[in-house]
Amino acid sequence: TEEEDMKKEVAYLKQKIDAGANAVITQLFYNVEHFKKFVTRCREAGITVPILPGILPMVSYAGLKRMVQLCK
Repeated sequence: TEEEDMKKEVAYLKQKIDAGANAVITQLFYNVEHFKKFVTRCREAGITVPILPGILPMVSYAGLKRMVQLCK
């Protein structure tokens, strides 16, 4: 489920932070509510480093489709 996937992602991210990462840059997204939920989960897991949103300005529909395909 999406909930289980997020738990796994946050746990893996926590391992990276514990290994020395000092910031997080998310993947491309346009759903602010999903980002806020992700940040909340990270904070609950003890991740305190800055979490920067990975936002890509939409220049063309074709470019957006290509980026979404690349990021899956």
